[in-house]
Amino acid sequence: MTEATAKRTAGKRPARKPDPVEQILAEVKRRTSPGSGAIPLHGGADPKKGRLYHAAEMDRWFEINRTRDEAGNPGHDGRLLESVYFALSQLDEVEARDAMIGLAAHAVKIAAVLPKGPTA
Repeated sequence: MTEATAKRTAGKRPARKPDPVEQILAEVKRRTSPGSGAIPLHGGADPKKGRLYHAAEMDRWFEINRTRDEAGNPGHDGRLLESVYFALSQLDEVEARDAMIGLAAHAVKIAAVLPKGPTA
């Protein structure tokens, strides 16, 4: 090994560990179809009725999660469902967007600790 080669290899930094959030968001971008925002947040013949249903489900999952916590059996499934229904129950679109960002953050946090499959 020449002196120049030794200097070049000695100065290399170790590879930076990829940020799991960036990797997951890249996967999300690859799977997102354009135009999905063209429909309203609350659909159906009576959007208010649907929003009320989501609010009731949010309350139900809040109670399920509280019971699970008290028993020492929490799970991401219940927390994620509570977040979904919370986001869908929002009447104000700004608050709904904020809740959706929180939901996405929760989903990314869960995805970061689950094993990747061959298609990821």
